[in-house]
Amino acid sequence: MLGLAIDTADRTASAALWRLDDGLDRDGESKRPEILAIDSLPPEMGKADQLILVVERLLSEQALDYPDLEVITVNRGPGSFTGIRSGVALTRGLALAAGLPVFGVTSHEALLADLEPSRGRSTMIALDARRGEVYVQAFAPDGQPLGEIEVKAPALAADDLKSGAWRLAGSGTALISESLSNDADVDVIATEPVDAGKVIRAVTARLSAGETPASGFTLQPLYVRAPDAVPPTPLIAGASVRQGTAV
Repeated sequence: MLGLAIDTADRTASAALWRLDDGLDRDGESKRPEILAIDSLPPEMGKADQLILVVERLLSEQALDYPDLEVITVNRGPGSFTGIRSGVALTRGLALAAGLPVFGVTSHEALLADLEPSRGRSTMIALDARRGEVYVQAFAPDGQPLGEIEVKAPALAADDLKSGAWRLAGSGTALISESLSNDADVDVIATEPVDAGKVIRAVTARLSAGETPASGFTLQPLYVRAPDAVPPTPLIAGASVRQGTAV
């Protein structure tokens, strides 16, 4: 399988080309993906409008074109509203134009897939959600999610780690660590931010579990927190619109 991976969920944007061969390796395990090329944009540059130039350069350097691809995968969030929207829009546009299926993974999946096996510990992935909050999701030792991604105060997330053996990873670890009790059995793991390479590892885990990509029409961004921008309220109380006419 030959694929394109895209990540624009945070302050940087990256793209990568990857290949995953069928079959098992010498140890009887699923083969690991081969990253053919990867590149990123500096934080101050644009997202989708600039990243498409990176994608086309990577394809050109590998003597490939869009018809050669078999799947496009993207980090659909959570993260920056603008970044998520840009990445999903770019992925959907490319997928629909080239007739390619898509895989949408989350930031938490991508970080979990980049960690070593848990050795019996559950894992909490925590991302800094700004405003003194964190995006958190807990996973069982076998990697299965124990719930949906939530936005929480760090102290509440720390309460979830009071019992059992845990690993804590992600950009929100420092915020949660300040509220951890002294007797909490938590290993704090340093991680790098999500990029297209981690997105590839998350997709590989999904493929190994037997999942298949879907149509680009089904891809949706994952925001978790409601957007700041809301529709303006009517200036006149009780105003309504009927058949296009305000009354």
